[in-house]
Amino acid sequence: MLVLAASLLLAAAAAPRPAPSPASPAPAPSAAAAETEEVENSEGGRSHKYPGWVVLYRVPQLTIVYPAAPGEEGETNRYSAERRAATLRGLSGAKVEVVADNALTAAQRKGHLLLLGWGNRVLSADKLERPFRHGRDAGTRFAGIVEPDADIDLLFLVRSPWNNESWLFFWSRIDPEMELFQSLPTVGSDWAMVDGFRVVRQGMFQPGDAWPPVRDEEAEAEHTDDILEVEKNWVQLKTERYTISYDPATTPEADLRKIAASREAALSKAIASLGNPGPDFHVDLLVYPDDAAKLAATGIGGAAHALPRSRELHMTKDAAMSASEHEEIHLVARAVLGPSYLNVLYEGLAVARQGTFGDTSLDLVAAAVLERNAWPKVAEILDDANHRKANDGRLLPAAGLLLQWVESVGGRAALGKVVSLKEGSPEALGRAVGMDPAAVDAAFRQWVEARAASQKNEIAFLKLEREAAQRHVASDWKGLIEVLERALVLKPGDPQTVFNVASARMRLKDYARAEADLQKLIAQETTRAPGTTFVVYGHYQLGRVYDLEGRRQLALAEYRKVLELPDIKDSRRLAQEAIDSPFTEEALQ
Repeated sequence: MLVLAASLLLAAAAAPRPAPSPASPAPAPSAAAAETEEVENSEGGRSHKYPGWVVLYRVPQLTIVYPAAPGEEGETNRYSAERRAATLRGLSGAKVEVVADNALTAAQRKGHLLLLGWGNRVLSADKLERPFRHGRDAGTRFAGIVEPDADIDLLFLVRSPWNNESWLFFWSRIDPEMELFQSLPTVGSDWAMVDGFRVVRQGMFQPGDAWPPVRDEEAEAEHTDDILEVEKNWVQLKTERYTISYDPATTPEADLRKIAASREAALSKAIASLGNPGPDFHVDLLVYPDDAAKLAATGIGGAAHALPRSRELHMTKDAAMSASEHEEIHLVARAVLGPSYLNVLYEGLAVARQGTFGDTSLDLVAAAVLERNAWPKVAEILDDANHRKANDGRLLPAAGLLLQWVESVGGRAALGKVVSLKEGSPEALGRAVGMDPAAVDAAFRQWVEARAASQKNEIAFLKLEREAAQRHVASDWKGLIEVLERALVLKPGDPQTVFNVASARMRLKDYARAEADLQKLIAQETTRAPGTTFVVYGHYQLGRVYDLEGRRQLALAEYRKVLELPDIKDSRRLAQEAIDSPFTEEALQ
């Protein structure tokens, strides 16, 4: 066995009345104007292609309108609208304008519109009847539905009352912190009510251009029961700093104890890194059996997410038992540094405090990116829309290093200012650290290059690993050994490399030296980290060497040792198979 190290909407139902579909990931949009017409047939009904509110991602041109009346937070609303515009441009390539609700032109009014905010005055223009009423005390009344919870948000899609060939979209929420997780929703229906990020009810309007729109009561869905199903048997456990909500049927006591210990330890690490938020700091931890249950209950996928403002932590059981303090960093940072509004800075801070990207140090990531001449400029790092869609392994670790640099230049005060930036630009960052924006790129890169210089040997080692992988593919075992031995000069005793050398020697029938390599590896790793992968597979591989040498009793002894060690990557099954049937040269090939 040769192991080489690795390199760094549900659809709507068929016509005539599509059923609503729950919130889903952003679609693969098209900017073709014709596509927006495919969703309706010539009689004004809906075809099976009707995508609901997701039409938003298909229009080629759009105006986003934010509320700016007295009493509104005009600057925050404008920032939120600009953020959504950048998201849409990045996703669909649409041409997007942003205007205040008292500045909409006649030409813009006739085009596709996205209206933000409960107080948007465009809905009161031209003596139109507003399709909803909303107030803190009365909740929301919409198309015959009474929702008493004023915190429930509303979205809907209708043909524009000013131009039947254009769409009018409405989304009530303006909340830059919440937009970290969802800049714009996506649902396969005409309207939906949303609690946080989960759709609690949704449905369709009757086809046509009636104003206000009329609900199609035969095409509606209520999701409250699905949400409650996940949480119906939950109980709570209070620890020193957590209230843990969980289902005893899926989280037994032993797992709960591990969760409590892991999360308390993770919070301690986050506090040690960022500062103490005070004695009243307490976290609500909600534990789900798996990703599907978490998505159903919260509307957010993935194994874990934090809601820093409310100090909530949502995790699957496996994630909750992990040692990572990544999500706790978000919670503590909100309390001691302030809120984040840019995803790249929100996630970048957690990377910065942990000092790694995956299992790789940030300095090594920087060295590798610099070595291939791909280091990003600060403007690219801070481009939040680009960060959301990019997946090249550069921007997030670069953001982590950027925040480490900010703290080295301006201390904790500068770090707090940058983490809370609403504008992702070198100019905004320069103002926050008291530096000429024109000098930011050069100063940051110089700092990164100095940090990366210490990784010269690691980069050389990674190059040799890549060369070794090529030799392996070509079955050049002699050349592979030569490359790996050069790698061991740079990293003496590296367990993966030693294991790979021994495996290559087996291919050349150099069993004596393979045996010596594996014995050395087992002794070294047993002393340093007993019961880990290289100890387990060292014994297994040594047993195979003994089998190839015809020393069956020694081979059996090694396989039995594997059975006594932790079961890592199916090691016990492999060892039992080797006990039942000796390893042969034919199996090696």
